[in-house]
Amino acid sequence: MNAKVLGSEAIRLGIAEMMNSDPKVLTYGLGVNDPGRIFGTTEGLVEEFGPKRVFETPTSELALTGVGVGLALGGYKVIHSHQRMDFSLLAMDQLVNSAAKWRFMFGDQFKIPYLVRMIIGRGWGQGPTHSQNFESWLAHVPGLRVIVPASAQDMFDCITSLRDTAEPIVVIEHRWLHGVSGELSTDVANDLSNLASIKHSHTVQPRLRIVTWGLETYDSLAAQSEFSRLDIPVEVLQIRELNDSSLEEAASLPESIEAVIVVAGSWGIASFADSVIARIAQGNGIHLKVGRVSHPDAPEPTALHQLTAYHVSRWRILKAGFQLLGIKENVISEAPQDQPGGNRFGPF
Repeated sequence: MNAKVLGSEAIRLGIAEMMNSDPKVLTYGLGVNDPGRIFGTTEGLVEEFGPKRVFETPTSELALTGVGVGLALGGYKVIHSHQRMDFSLLAMDQLVNSAAKWRFMFGDQFKIPYLVRMIIGRGWGQGPTHSQNFESWLAHVPGLRVIVPASAQDMFDCITSLRDTAEPIVVIEHRWLHGVSGELSTDVANDLSNLASIKHSHTVQPRLRIVTWGLETYDSLAAQSEFSRLDIPVEVLQIRELNDSSLEEAASLPESIEAVIVVAGSWGIASFADSVIARIAQGNGIHLKVGRVSHPDAPEPTALHQLTAYHVSRWRILKAGFQLLGIKENVISEAPQDQPGGNRFGPF
């Protein structure tokens, strides 16, 4: 199938693809079968596959993660959903000490085909405890695959990567991406064992590289368009999986590059973004100019008027780029958005 679909539909199609291809694929979590169907991503699944394979769970994140690990060890493929990444904090013992370590403790005798969707988001007063992105924590854990989709194709691919994986997968899925439309091919890829990075470039000799992932890919592409209007060639490298291969790709730079900005929708201190910067420095020396655009070192405020310059935005990336390239260009800050397109609606 080739079509243009919303991100939420791409997730749903990916889950359905997996469930149709293997009767031992299960999906569960809070909201899977409620009226919202996890922002539409599980719409119609229980009607198609039945409540034994698509089911709601108690609010017992640690126990249900243990159930998922046990099912994976027993030959099932498991897709477990958290409507907020914050809720998954209760499951870290099972995720880090069981799921991520099992293969290593038993000499690769077992595979752990367990995928957990951790949804992040912002807006509508999400505040300090319903908006957090712990991507760097998870990327730090050996034995976990951490995938951060941006497009409809990414979302489908990350779900269907469960078909080939030996390690547990964490998908960090931004809620705003559920409403973004994009082209989708549902043809089965030959190898989804590593989701390679994607370059977005209009020239073979860019002056600036922006390295990013997830929702911030769109802010970075918007900034790229603004730079191009000023005849500043910019390359955007979109990472899809937070791993060592992506670090190597980020550090492999064309000779024309004068500066690199790493753009991350999370906190900057001790982060994967800092790992990108460190790898770039190792490969290119200290003379290359490098900057970072990320959240400030503070919890996310609840009030909208306090969010100016908190999240990544096109204008923050532009400002960082001009500073690194030594260009005197005035950048006017923009008011923060509560939801995509300025819409206001509740989190569920």
